[in-house]
Amino acid sequence: MSKLNKDLRILILYVLLISIMLVGFAGSAFAFKGSPEMHERRKMMREKILAELGLTTKQKEQMKNHQKIFDAKTKSIRNELMNKMKYFMDEFGKQETDLKEIYKTGEEIKKLRGKLFDIRIESFISMKKILTYEQFKKFRESIREMRKGVRKGMRKGMGGFMGP
Repeated sequence: MSKLNKDLRILILYVLLISIMLVGFAGSAFAFKGSPEMHERRKMMREKILAELGLTTKQKEQMKNHQKIFDAKTKSIRNELMNKMKYFMDEFGKQETDLKEIYKTGEEIKKLRGKLFDIRIESFISMKKILTYEQFKKFRESIREMRKGVRKGMRKGMGGFMGP
């Protein structure tokens, strides 16, 4: 196999992988920003889940403070991540794509996602300190059920593309 054919196959594979990533990034960017209606639905779902846990007044206050801290820690990272993903997608829209920039931006996106994941871990640890074991267990079950509903809705919205 000639070097040109090998390079072409690598380029085609790379473009395919990037295309798949862009679809994921576009979905992530929308999830971070979302519509006002989506934010309102998330807020209502959060309130519903917390109401089902039977929190004490003290726990309600602690959870409210917890949410404020979590939002403050993640806001700037989420904004930076959205900007990096937009730049990443814009770079692919150019006639001449700078691969060094693509790789550099991709690494920055991975680091930002890692930071968000670290904050999420801290958040769950903090919540475990606020909630009883049974409340935390019920909280996790509620989140799983909510995500199942979201995923099911996404599959329907894609015309069954993602399967049953």
